[in-house]
Amino acid sequence: MTRGWQWPLFIGAIILVGFAGTGMLILRSAGDPSFAVEPDYYAKGMKWDETARQRALLTELGWSVQIALQQSPEAAGFPLLVIRIDDAAGEPVADMRVDAMLFHHLSAKDRHVVPLSPDGPGVWRASVPSKRPGLWRILLRIDGDAGEMEHEADVELGLASEGPRS
Repeated sequence: MTRGWQWPLFIGAIILVGFAGTGMLILRSAGDPSFAVEPDYYAKGMKWDETARQRALLTELGWSVQIALQQSPEAAGFPLLVIRIDDAAGEPVADMRVDAMLFHHLSAKDRHVVPLSPDGPGVWRASVPSKRPGLWRILLRIDGDAGEMEHEADVELGLASEGPRS
């Protein structure tokens, strides 16, 4: 046999290892459960001015929104989403419809839309259909006499009960 016949096999093996590694990375990234694309991102981008106005309305009115995710023993271990809205004078705001869309940061494609029920002046509650502790993104849509408003916050759900955060 002639000398040097091993080099083409060595180069071919390097190319095959590169292709195999690339294929493995493609399969791994395509099956990542934490990956999510924002639904209707183009339509949301086209309505950005309206969304910015709705988010600014809370600030203009001087209202404060407090959001809490709390462990709830009466809801079979499912957490309870509690929203409190106060006006500029610190008084509870009533007669509003509040809806929430929430998702865990580690699984953004698993979005939960929950209608909140009034639970006293300025307080709304809903059970969250997931027990996963960690950081949650909460998107609120508030509709009342002052107009439509949006509020967004990140809230930590711990293993023990935690107080409200804004």
